[in-house]
Amino acid sequence: MTLCLPFLMFQGRAQEAIDQYLATFADAELLEMQYHPEGTEISQPAGGTRPSGAPSSDSQLQDDPSAEAVVEQAEEELAAAGLKTADLDAAAADAAAANDPAPEAADPDLAEAETRHEEHLAEETEEDDEAAEPRGPELAEPELEPYGQPTGAGSRRQRRLVASAQLRIGGQVLMIQDSLITHDFGFTPSSSIAVVVDSGEEFSTVVESLSTSGVFLMEPGGYDFAANFAWVQDRFGLSWQITQPHGTQSESGDTPLSSQAPSW
Repeated sequence: MTLCLPFLMFQGRAQEAIDQYLATFADAELLEMQYHPEGTEISQPAGGTRPSGAPSSDSQLQDDPSAEAVVEQAEEELAAAGLKTADLDAAAADAAAANDPAPEAADPDLAEAETRHEEHLAEETEEDDEAAEPRGPELAEPELEPYGQPTGAGSRRQRRLVASAQLRIGGQVLMIQDSLITHDFGFTPSSSIAVVVDSGEEFSTVVESLSTSGVFLMEPGGYDFAANFAWVQDRFGLSWQITQPHGTQSESGDTPLSSQAPSW
């Protein structure tokens, strides 16, 4: 039997989160990475509701009778506006034809001269385009490669939905995946990942990285129970409680290390 806590289920952002956490923690190690087949997409369950703040889709509008009525009304208004615009355009054309005198007969010699001039300009344009074309070999567009297998400086990593990943941080294994069904819930601060660091420098590095585009639930600083503490909800909605216990190494390294957990 394998017991892995916590289990983190993302909504299409698992790969982005893994990259973030690998860059945040110096000892982070990716133990496993498996992807869903290419083309796999996140689906909306039948009769389900989208998460608060999520963009709507055509299928969701069809499931909502009130939304469908709004769409039908908008289409009718656009159609009516189009007819009115067409009537106005026709009336304007009739008025212009009635007011403008009939065009004079074109001069054949003048028309022939204009045609020869246009053909000459077209030939000059083609010659300029041919001279501007590069003569070297064509550069092929770099192919998308699976995660972790770049093929060169110009390669791009392919972003696919994560079926299963295991990320070890500080001896703790996190199981991560993308959900293939849209849920009306996300991460909640009632469950957080506790991180105990050994120095003020490490505390600052971790907090700064996790708080980028995130929010503080408790501002970083010294508290009665810790030399430094911060409660951060990162940009993915996942909550972290970072603690530097009393008596641990300072940024200058004057205090010896201590790996004991804080006293709550």
